[in-house]
Amino acid sequence: MASLFLSTFCVFWILVSLVTVAADIDSCPNDYTPPPPKNVHDLHPHHIETIATIGDSITAGVLAINTKKSHVDGRDLIQYRGLSWLSGADRGAKSIYNYVKHYNSGVYGGSIGKRNLPLCEETFFCLNASSIFKQDVLNAAMPAAVTDHLKNQVNYLNEHMGATSPYAKKWKMINVFLGTNDLSDPQNFVCICCRATAPVEFIGQEVISFHVSMYNSVLKQLAADYGPGGSLGSDTFTVVYQPFGFDVTSLPVTAISNVDGYHPNVMAYEYFTRTMWNQIFRPKAEKIDTFRYETTSKLYCPTEKDRIRTD
Repeated sequence: MASLFLSTFCVFWILVSLVTVAADIDSCPNDYTPPPPKNVHDLHPHHIETIATIGDSITAGVLAINTKKSHVDGRDLIQYRGLSWLSGADRGAKSIYNYVKHYNSGVYGGSIGKRNLPLCEETFFCLNASSIFKQDVLNAAMPAAVTDHLKNQVNYLNEHMGATSPYAKKWKMINVFLGTNDLSDPQNFVCICCRATAPVEFIGQEVISFHVSMYNSVLKQLAADYGPGGSLGSDTFTVVYQPFGFDVTSLPVTAISNVDGYHPNVMAYEYFTRTMWNQIFRPKAEKIDTFRYETTSKLYCPTEKDRIRTD
């Protein structure tokens, strides 16, 4: 049976503060080898051999680098796959993939390089974009993806790391960061606002907050079902819900792409990666729901005894 570690992420983020810390992953000790894991609940980053990602433009690295030009055109619409904060494998990329690589140099699956965004007249970002394996590897994230595209991304990953692949029996971490585009779908919210008698701003906030709460509740239940003590988990498969409520008002303008004023750039990526890395070593009872951007937060350095928390 394929050994699989599945880590799910909701659409918002959090901050943690831990004791053994460093300014950067390169300063964290890695001169040790933990014993082989007993099961999926006994995994150290050293044990992770394959990393994959399911997601949208934020995990595809869209507009991760700011432009120095006074104006922009289609040539500036780039997805920096190798800088993805979850799966980026470019040298120097601040990513979960490269952080794991610090402990296991043989980890596989990170995306590399960059390419232009596929654009379509009716939807701007093309909704039928496809992966390029040589560049994306196991980063299945696609710009403009919504939850309806989940199956396509799963099928892509299954083709390249499923039961018939050389990675079938290796420990895997699959990051799922998908749903932001669903929350901003005008079919879900604009019509509701148009028919409402209350101020549009209030209705929009209330409706979106309600959907976020429902979405997160479903994810929590999914993680409980597949987690320790759940009826659907096993020694080789689990799901972990990582709450990441983020106060967007704390994000400096320099951490947002100056191409579209919406997507986070590499400055934000570094912070996302650092806070997520810290978060995965906290038990569920100690995870923090909401964080604010700050430049002084440190990176947790896991010891030989630390494990990726599934409880």
